[in-house]
Amino acid sequence: MHSGIRGLIPLVLALLPGVAGAQTGVGIAAEARAGWAFPAGDFEGGASGFAAEAGPTFAIGGRINFTPTLGIYAAYQQTRFGCEQCEALELDGATLLDGLEAGLQISAPSLGFSPWLRAGILQQQLSFSGFGERLVSGSATGFSGALGLAIGLSPGFQLRPGVSFLSVPAEFQFETVPDRSVDVTAFTIDLGVAYRF
Repeated sequence: MHSGIRGLIPLVLALLPGVAGAQTGVGIAAEARAGWAFPAGDFEGGASGFAAEAGPTFAIGGRINFTPTLGIYAAYQQTRFGCEQCEALELDGATLLDGLEAGLQISAPSLGFSPWLRAGILQQQLSFSGFGERLVSGSATGFSGALGLAIGLSPGFQLRPGVSFLSVPAEFQFETVPDRSVDVTAFTIDLGVAYRF
């Protein structure tokens, strides 16, 4: 029996580098996310002149982990909200929020699955289409937060379900009518696929 245990020691030692690499999570990763965004607050209720509806969202970006638990990320993000009032104003029945997001990610390393938490800064704009042109708000700075799980698949690949929140102001300037602003807030449920290089 003792000889059998001694025979397993070289095998365990050979596997340890792969296990350590899976646990550290240090390195560069690419990630794509898709889901559904739900407007909240005045952006949903129409108190500021807008009444947005839930719509699809996607993001594509990358992440650099400096330690097993801490990294930075950056992504391009786009969300297409429905718009109840747009048709009455002869606008397309959707409004687009898009721009960049960057921030910090904290995660708990694990062989199977691990929780993660993100906090970021947004630089995004809101736009409508109609009258043969595109009405675009000024680019504004907001904030976001997210949490989820990282579930290991094959080596390098992860499924990353999550929920997130964003808030960013949008201000429109018009020539013939008063300027209008709205605080864009939304919750998102999405699923990401990440590959670590």
